[in-house]
Amino acid sequence: MNTPIRVLLLEDDEDLREAIFELLEESGYAVVSAGNGEEALEKFSGPPFELAIFDVKLPGMDGLEVLSDIKAQNPELLSIVITGYATEQDTIRALRLGVGDYLKKPFSMAQLLESTARLARVARQRRALDQKEQSALDLMLWSLELCLGSLDQLSQTDRLGAAHKMEEAALGAGHSPAAVRQLKCSLLYLFLNEAHEQGELTHFPSSEEVLPPGLAAGAEAVKNHQEEPDRSLLGLAVLAHRSAGDQELSSKLAANAEEPGGGSSGSPGSLLALARTLLASGRLEAARKALNEAAAFERESLEKGLAMVELCLLRHREGDAPGARELLRDSLSMVGNLGPQAAAELSLEAGLASLSIGLKDGAKLLTRTMPLLERLKLSQARAVSELALAISGEEVPPPEQLEVDRFLLRYHTWFLPRLLGYRPGGESEKKAREILARLCLEAPRQVSRLILSHPDESFVGDFLVRLSEWNLSGYQRLLEILATRKEWPTIQRKADALLSREQRSKLPTLRFYSLGSFELWLGAERIPEVYWRTYRSRFLLANLVSRQGRPVLQETLVEQFWPGVAPKNGRKNLSQVLSDARKALLEAGFPETVEPIVRRHDTVMINEELEWWHDLDHFESLHGKGKAALESSDRSKAYQFLREAASLLKGPYLEDCPMEWALEKRRELERTAAELYDSLGHCCYTLSLFPEAVEMAEKMLSLDPCNQRAHLLAMESHHAHGRNELAMRQFEVAEKNLKEELGLEPSTELLRAFHKAKLAL
Repeated sequence: MNTPIRVLLLEDDEDLREAIFELLEESGYAVVSAGNGEEALEKFSGPPFELAIFDVKLPGMDGLEVLSDIKAQNPELLSIVITGYATEQDTIRALRLGVGDYLKKPFSMAQLLESTARLARVARQRRALDQKEQSALDLMLWSLELCLGSLDQLSQTDRLGAAHKMEEAALGAGHSPAAVRQLKCSLLYLFLNEAHEQGELTHFPSSEEVLPPGLAAGAEAVKNHQEEPDRSLLGLAVLAHRSAGDQELSSKLAANAEEPGGGSSGSPGSLLALARTLLASGRLEAARKALNEAAAFERESLEKGLAMVELCLLRHREGDAPGARELLRDSLSMVGNLGPQAAAELSLEAGLASLSIGLKDGAKLLTRTMPLLERLKLSQARAVSELALAISGEEVPPPEQLEVDRFLLRYHTWFLPRLLGYRPGGESEKKAREILARLCLEAPRQVSRLILSHPDESFVGDFLVRLSEWNLSGYQRLLEILATRKEWPTIQRKADALLSREQRSKLPTLRFYSLGSFELWLGAERIPEVYWRTYRSRFLLANLVSRQGRPVLQETLVEQFWPGVAPKNGRKNLSQVLSDARKALLEAGFPETVEPIVRRHDTVMINEELEWWHDLDHFESLHGKGKAALESSDRSKAYQFLREAASLLKGPYLEDCPMEWALEKRRELERTAAELYDSLGHCCYTLSLFPEAVEMAEKMLSLDPCNQRAHLLAMESHHAHGRNELAMRQFEVAEKNLKEELGLEPSTELLRAFHKAKLAL
């Protein structure tokens, strides 16, 4: 028997809600009802729904806001929106969210049943298609497993067992079951293809005859992966591939499968990036698991400390104030054991987190951190600290220059209400108003919620006065609600006046982060991974933005994203991925009237009219300025530029992208990073900043443990700082690495530095 279609009903009118509930239940639907947005979001977190029926006008969050939030978790959700009156703006928002039908009150129950039945047919068609695709994948997996199992029995190997363990470990790590099964299929095909090449299998068809292009590309990605495998899905598949015939790697894979979520195979940095991705997608339990793993590492690091700060914020959100404070204390206890830059970044994050959860000690911590941020020339971080101290009541003027970056966007719920009420007077207030205007442009949804929940009419009226000086983009819905508040007639009139005013829209900035895991932010909202139908749609945007606005031939993109695929099929795939990327941006709130990606003739590019920022471009600009300053022997200015560039390096370029074009760029950036750390390290040594020089040497050695120049820099810096025991210990590490990795003896310079440190003891 067919499973009933699950329907979520959101209607604040109790009588109408009960009438619709009974009607739909009698018609064979499985209905869950809610009277407000918060209740709907809570119930949506249970078993999946296929259809949602919403009233637009609700107290608190309106229906379209709720729909936007839940479609972030389930982009395929079908929906019917009902309302007493429909503005043009509501209609546009509904269309942007992909609403299936739009009913205006009063409507007949027959109309509602007709709309529901039509969308239910779509849901059943999707079920049938999903079942068909699942059956095809199951058949493919069964066939590949049968073939590989037979070969393993003959050759006494256990490649099939490695594939099974990869699947267990990946599911335990929280990866999507569908993605895990697809990559397992690619891994099985890769094993069989290699068996054919080695003569174990007399005939095996090509990938074009057996696998869809996506699965064939997955096999190539596993085969060509060069980096050390981690707990990413691709990393686990690579580990399974390499474990065939290697007992040590096989044991490592088995440990991952038996203890999923254990921290043994992932770095704190990759776990922190995974956790922040999960937090952006609303998967709190999975995020907590990754953060706990990152915080459990024995070795103290910036990433471990930041994981503790994230756990602190999570604990506080759940009402565990003592637990949140304890985690903050634990994170700060590591500061003394970190390098200067890592210590400054952790202190800043801990200070901001302290203030955001209501701890006055946060201001003291930021005050103590300010001199270090100034000395390290981390101007943006220092500006964020100045702003936080100014609006927390400290006698500090707001910063002269402040860009809207990840610090502000992550803590906007703390910054915004204080900035709105900030009244220092004079030049300080003028600067604060400029900062507020930029933040309000980037975070209209968060600001609107703050204003609607505020009980003070004068506060709301003052905001509308400020809003009249800014751009109205993103605030139409707020103004429509305020225009209906009869208890505040003055507010009504101001909102009506603003609604009737014509103003040119300005889009919030698109922010691309590629130095580490790929992130895309639209204003103050990070676009969750769940919005992207495929990983290619995300990485296509990363590819385009890496070209700094220059157009790229469609043929080039087809070759990079679908190598070996027929040109006609490749162009079709490209069109689909471009459509998926545009749809993801629209669902995230990007205006429907603007094309984010432009196709001209045979080329593709990011729309040059958009305002966007890319951390890689900023990094390369700062690095270039630093090199130029070094060439002119201005070491102080070189230090400033290189230090800021180093602060942007949060990880390898697109570390979660398995494609060859990204691997090439990653290797290129790794060489650039090594060059930057070397230049900055020796610059620090020249300026007598010895702990910082050691920190840069350690970063160089994380890229190349046998870099004798880096070992020498660390030894000479330890010696100059009077820490000769550490210089001698560094020599022992260098000697061991060189012997084990390259079979070499330390250079004459290293030996000289060793004896120099030994004599100084």
